Amino acid sequence: MPKITIASRQLQADSDTCLLDSLLSQGEKIPYSCRSGVCHACMLQSDGGKPPLQSQLLLPREKASAQYFLACQCYPTDDMTVSLPENKPISAIITAIEKPESTLAVLTLSPRQPLSYQPGQHLNISANQRLSKDCYLASSPIDSQPMIYIRRKVGDSFSTWAHEVARVGDKIQLGQPQGIGINVETMNRQLHLICHENHLAPMVAVIKHCSLLKPDAKVTLYCFYTGSTAPDIKHFFEKLSTQYKSFSYHFLKSHEAGKIADTVADLAADVTSDVASDKSESELIISGKRNFIATLESHGLNIRSALKLLPIKERTLR
Repeated sequence: MPKITIASRQLQADSDTCLLDSLLSQGEKIPYSCRSGVCHACMLQSDGGKPPLQSQLLLPREKASAQYFLACQCYPTDDMTVSLPENKPISAIITAIEKPESTLAVLTLSPRQPLSYQPGQHLNISANQRLSKDCYLASSPIDSQPMIYIRRKVGDSFSTWAHEVARVGDKIQLGQPQGIGINVETMNRQLHLICHENHLAPMVAVIKHCSLLKPDAKVTLYCFYTGSTAPDIKHFFEKLSTQYKSFSYHFLKSHEAGKIADTVADLAADVTSDVASDKSESELIISGKRNFIATLESHGLNIRSALKLLPIKERTLR
């Protein structure tokens, strides 16, 4: 049986049991969430011994090269020395602030060291010791500078800072990216994105990344909104749809009587048709609060296999 050394403690591991379960059963406090290799919460680093290839397949190349691996995907056959990755904050400055609509601030950031992340992940933004918030990244990992979206909210001090106080050149601190990472490279050729207007950021990241890595993939966005008019940010999607020919979008009023039911029924038919097609498989990603997702499901949309990106306070789940 392989021996695993962690924090100067030597433990026995079973090659037929994933390393995450072996460590947890012997009292080690290893963070985890999905257990399927999607969220990366159980990522460890090998300080001695080579991680099994299978345990690194779902990680970015730079992480795998640095000997990081996923404990839930690791079935060790040799002795290893492992450690939890350090979560030191990363210094950054704000390089741009845009307001595509009155209630949305888009901050572009320049970290002092490379930031490794995937679409669908979030990180903590700290303006000072008393002011911080977890925010979804709204950029492609290929972009040279990450971006975040911050909605204006009455009584939210972080929102007030982003919209009224923050200036280009301000120094901030970034936490390490967390949550479900969407590996666009493994996605099928047909992708449906459904979201509420207040949870657009992770969808923007997915769309941008797809346009760069899989320009032939057909990506369709359905964004539900509750105001009297569609969000001003639709102009961004108009521009993107001219650059990315396989991308299309639809803004839909969610409060109109019967509108959401009709729309979801159409979506259900489209998704079912795509999945049944021999030519193109379809995948579904939903971003929004639990009650929004429940509404979609109650109107006939089969979301059992969908990837669900919940608000950070409600946590991210598969």
